[in-house]
Amino acid sequence: MTRTVAVGGLGAIGLPVAQALDAGIPDLRLVAVSARDIDRASARTAGFRDPPEVVDLAGLAGADIVVEAAPAAVFDAIAEPVIVAGRILVACLGRRAPAANAPGGSGTAQRRAHRRAHRRAAGPRCGCARRP
Repeated sequence: MTRTVAVGGLGAIGLPVAQALDAGIPDLRLVAVSARDIDRASARTAGFRDPPEVVDLAGLAGADIVVEAAPAAVFDAIAEPVIVAGRILVACLGRRAPAANAPGGSGTAQRRAHRRAHRRAAGPRCGCARRP
């Protein structure tokens, strides 16, 4: 079964991920990307074998798997729609964020997005046992 993948952010992390998916990874197909500069994102993916659709951040949640490789400031804008939609979120935090257990760190942002998604959803759609 082929799963669809969307990539949020086409910088140092997201672009190589998108290129690898376009080059071919069994059972995965790149269908969408998002970036701050839509024109630049379109230009960066124009040479792909199968150019993905360039969408807004919320539009990434249409894919089965969403790779978050955008600046920390937009993490919630990517994560919340993905969690609410019951999709798989892969957060690529790299060096740009403090340790996951530090105040304001990536773990904190992930937990905050998870809590918000639960409040918006009609029950735990992400598959976890946590109640809204």
